[in-house]
Amino acid sequence: MANVMKEPGHRGEVHTQFLYGDEAVILESNQSQWIQVESLCAQTRGWVLRSQFQTSEDDTPMRPTHILLGNRSLEGDHSPQMLVSGTYLPASEALHTDSLSEVIALQDFPFNEAHSLKILKSFLKAPYRWGGTSIYGVDCSGLSKIFYKFYGIHLPHLAAAQMEFGTVLDFLPNGQCGDLAFFEDAQQEINHVGILLNNHQIVHASESNGEVAVDYIDVEGITNRHSGVRTHRLRIIKRLLSTP
Repeated sequence: MANVMKEPGHRGEVHTQFLYGDEAVILESNQSQWIQVESLCAQTRGWVLRSQFQTSEDDTPMRPTHILLGNRSLEGDHSPQMLVSGTYLPASEALHTDSLSEVIALQDFPFNEAHSLKILKSFLKAPYRWGGTSIYGVDCSGLSKIFYKFYGIHLPHLAAAQMEFGTVLDFLPNGQCGDLAFFEDAQQEINHVGILLNNHQIVHASESNGEVAVDYIDVEGITNRHSGVRTHRLRIIKRLLSTP
């Protein structure tokens, strides 16, 4: 897992994270230890350490067949590497299993409530971390980004940009597990996103909770299930996939 920085250097803002197997093209490579890259799927641009990026002579994009749910160790040439949920795995690695993870064949993992709940429950209690995309630390749009990666939809790591995907859902009572709810600040700018569990509960990573948690949602927005405090104002709900 590699941090993708908005500017070259460790002191700046983490834009997102690339997981093992994620593909990107090099935009700028000089003599420094940082290179500028852009992801193939979500057009995410940023800077990564050269030492964390492996170049390939093959220009053909990888066609993943399996994805990891949970964490596991991958034996490397020098030392084991920790892999996290949402990591694509080659077929050779998909054959290896352990008690802490599940390797899922993408063709056998259609979008439905049971599969969505399995993903969301695996992220509960993950600490909030700006720019994060794993159970070791994740923010609101990082959670929705990884959630939809399991279903072959590659979202940018920004709530306002994710709102451009899907179709508008007119009424919250029609909400289903997996729908995305977007929220706005006092200036009416999109500043938060969460994933519906149903039409009255939402899973989201927030600073107010400090972790991924389940809270209540109504037509006005999110209410913290423990304090009863209104924390986010609802703007719109989008549906990216429909259950069979």
